[in-house]
Amino acid sequence: MTSKKILIVDDDPDILILLRHFLSGEEYLVFTTENASECYQIIEKEIPDLVISDILMPDINGLILIKELTEKYKGLNILAMSEGGSSDARDIVASIVLGQAMHFGAKYAFQKPIKKEEFLSVIKGVFDNTLSSIEFKISS
Repeated sequence: MTSKKILIVDDDPDILILLRHFLSGEEYLVFTTENASECYQIIEKEIPDLVISDILMPDINGLILIKELTEKYKGLNILAMSEGGSSDARDIVASIVLGQAMHFGAKYAFQKPIKKEEFLSVIKGVFDNTLSSIEFKISS
């Protein structure tokens, strides 16, 4: 059986390291990039089974990336993630942005910090076609 390919896009290298660590020991082939522009190049070569994208990035907004990927690659699994905050206002903004990501085609939206158990469970659900929760949680 071929390993599922996962592409993670986030401008924060620490997040890329963390999520790659979460996936270590799992049977996935993981690609990472710090910018959305490079994401397109990787997709052309590797055709991932899943893209996990940050929303707030300097080169291309993650919402635009998600919208373009869902239009160009029908059926591509996409998950979104965005920074929560230390204030209620940042959490509200994050929930609005992540809701918009789901409107554009993301199957699930994580608010950072991401919990390993939830992360792995959602990915398994995507690949098993058992992901039923199309919502995200605001951590308090």
